Amino acid sequence: MKPVSSETTASKQLLLVQRKALVVVLANAASTLMFMALGFILINQSKPVGVTLEIRNIMYGSALVLALASVFARRTMFQMGRLQSVATKRGVTGVLNHLMRATVISAALGETIALLGLVLGIMGGDRFDVVRFCVVACAVVLFSAPKRDAWARMIEYLDQSRHYTVDASTDY
Repeated sequence: MKPVSSETTASKQLLLVQRKALVVVLANAASTLMFMALGFILINQSKPVGVTLEIRNIMYGSALVLALASVFARRTMFQMGRLQSVATKRGVTGVLNHLMRATVISAALGETIALLGLVLGIMGGDRFDVVRFCVVACAVVLFSAPKRDAWARMIEYLDQSRHYTVDASTDY
């Protein structure tokens, strides 16, 4: 029986986690588009309700904060020092779970922007609020998509510096 090499196992684990993360991101992007479609269906342009400028500014400000939080969360969770710490404590499985968690959090924050747009559109009766928010949400969600080469380089670097051990029995 041929022994399992750590590189092969790490590569297989990486590929599986990247696929799962991509499915999550695409599902979030699809739900963002569904929020936009729902906004077009529910909002009646002929009877605009209108919201105060204060509420509109709060919603736009909230969307900006969520977009920045998504980028900030992703950047901080992907710092090499943090990844090395995770690798030391939990190995390659821990690093891959950490990367997956960061992707899910970042995409969920983006999806929340679309939900805010739908709420503002329903409250204010303006379909274009929904469109604006959903376009920004799609950009944030797609930005959170896993970058195959970057993830592979991280795992390769951690492997070369021996910050973790590979657990061949991990089941995804």
